[in-house]
Amino acid sequence: MTWLIGTSIFIAGTIIGFVVNHFLSLTNQKKKQLEAELAEKQQTQDELKVALNEYLAGVESAFLSLAEQAQQAAVKANEFSSTVSSTKKPIDEIIPYFGSAVTEGLKQTKPVEQLSKNVEKASTDNAPLDYTEGNSGILMNQTAK
Repeated sequence: MTWLIGTSIFIAGTIIGFVVNHFLSLTNQKKKQLEAELAEKQQTQDELKVALNEYLAGVESAFLSLAEQAQQAAVKANEFSSTVSSTKKPIDEIIPYFGSAVTEGLKQTKPVEQLSKNVEKASTDNAPLDYTEGNSGILMNQTAK
């Protein structure tokens, strides 16, 4: 009888041990799986940080080169402005593209301010006709006639 009690306790212990081991291994597997996912996500996050830093460095260098080009353009514009303001050349040298006849005509033209002073005011006889009093009959329906 004692050997029967001992064997039954051994079998019960084996079954209980198997069940406990099974549940513990499941939790360990889940824990390992979650740790693997966490490591993978951290690695992806680190890669994205590196890519973002590289992109921002490229943007910064582009902005710096753009600022440098803008500064160079401002210097050139100031140089050209000072050159143009200090130059008092005849119209023949300023507009060499046109022929001599056109250049002579350009010399004789008056600036816009002088032309606007000399323009005659239109008289009331030249005013457009006012058709607000009634229709002229041009667009009337044929059946209405």
